[in-house]
Amino acid sequence: MRGTYLGTADVWGERVKVYATMRGDFRDTLNDPERIVETVEHEHVRYGDVPHVSITWTYGTERELKRGDGAGGAGIAPEVIDALGSDRARRIVELADRWHLNTMRAGCAHQAVVWEDSPYGRRPSLELTEPCPVTGYRYGHAWLVEIPPTDVRAELRSLFGWTAA
Repeated sequence: MRGTYLGTADVWGERVKVYATMRGDFRDTLNDPERIVETVEHEHVRYGDVPHVSITWTYGTERELKRGDGAGGAGIAPEVIDALGSDRARRIVELADRWHLNTMRAGCAHQAVVWEDSPYGRRPSLELTEPCPVTGYRYGHAWLVEIPPTDVRAELRSLFGWTAA
């Protein structure tokens, strides 16, 4: 599935078509909706009530896309977005950077993450990040959920051309 067409850009000496995909219903159909999960604010909510944001990209030349071997995934090369020159695409990138996989947060709202260098590059430190001052939660010891505000969900629907559900 290619998703919503955002335009064509000249990048890397090629004409590249760019698509973004997001589930319109904000629902995760793979996990138990009745499971109780903890939010980044330490509230407990039913997993099925948490709006899920998952945005993926597909881009490549027409030939690559027809063969099914264009680039894609959760991120997009910045030079593709720059070449596209689309405010809409830039805003989708901003929202994706902030909200993609909002049900998999390693830290809570009260923690300041400490970064460290590793053989694989810079990463958040499980050991150096202080526990939550409110609950004692240790960074990275569970997946917390962050509920996107209603206005963010409405903006995403608008950017992808959907009406409110």
